[in-house]
Amino acid sequence: MERSTHAARAHPAVRAIPFALALWTAMMIALTIPAQADLRAGLSTGTMKLGHTAMFFGWTVLVGLYTMVYRRNWSLRLPRLFLATVVFGAAIEILQTALPFGRTGSVIDILWNSAGAAPACVVLWLIRTHLKKRHDRVRHGPVQTTYHPEPGSASSDIEL
Repeated sequence: MERSTHAARAHPAVRAIPFALALWTAMMIALTIPAQADLRAGLSTGTMKLGHTAMFFGWTVLVGLYTMVYRRNWSLRLPRLFLATVVFGAAIEILQTALPFGRTGSVIDILWNSAGAAPACVVLWLIRTHLKKRHDRVRHGPVQTTYHPEPGSASSDIEL
């Protein structure tokens, strides 16, 4: 119950995360269906590989944000997320080979997908660190970083 009220009061960008994740996933799957010649029209191989990297970077970030922010799970296991992204990319490559649309899967594409997931996990680690610090500050108040002894106490009368 608390999660639904949290989501209802959340910033519009937070409320959009599940929709964005579903849309991004559908777009990735839809791009596996057209024939390779249709996708490559006017694109170099390098551009195609950077497309793999960008798609999986975005997907990994959205999955991580959904888990951390929307589901309020701060203990996101980034190696597990990275592995899930690699498995998802491998499944797409297998589907490309198995479906009768003239596509072929490639181990190189799986590596490019992973090349997008790795920096996404670093970005998520930075976001998680920032959000946890912010959450702790709000929950426990600011951390006192300097020591100010009470006037007249034994620790304030230290002579050097």
